[in-house]
Amino acid sequence: MNRRQFVVSFAGMLLLFRSVPAVGQPSAQDTVLLDALVSNLTHLAPGTRERALSALDDLGDPRAMPALIELLRFDAGEAPLITGILERLAGERIGLEWANWVEWLQKHDEIQPNPGFRAWKAHLFSRIDPAFDSLSCARPPTPGTDRGNSLGRCTQRSHSRPYKPSPY
Repeated sequence: MNRRQFVVSFAGMLLLFRSVPAVGQPSAQDTVLLDALVSNLTHLAPGTRERALSALDDLGDPRAMPALIELLRFDAGEAPLITGILERLAGERIGLEWANWVEWLQKHDEIQPNPGFRAWKAHLFSRIDPAFDSLSCARPPTPGTDRGNSLGRCTQRSHSRPYKPSPY
């Protein structure tokens, strides 16, 4: 192999490794899929939420846990299904109680929510009070202060653009 062939093959390997996410790092495609599935957790169409829960279980991404815990708070009817997914992701048996899961999550700083979690949570809370949908929650959490599992750092939008669940 001459010098030119070596440089070309080395550059190709660098490009290949640059496109592969680091071990333990989610790919951009997984992140988009995760956000779409989480957005469907509040979808009203029959079967959509169940399919999203099943797909989240198959995906096995712990970033879905904060959204699943919030859903557990409001959807007691699907608590066994939701806690089953949470227990598989956590590798522990915590039970059906929402408060126990919140406590568990507070002890696990390594669990970060999916990027669209704040907007999704604002939409979920808008079912209680429509004013929540006018909050801007897309900003990532401030390191060391919160993990995006509260709405305390959201600000009022200058224009109202309601959250729309993913069509997937």
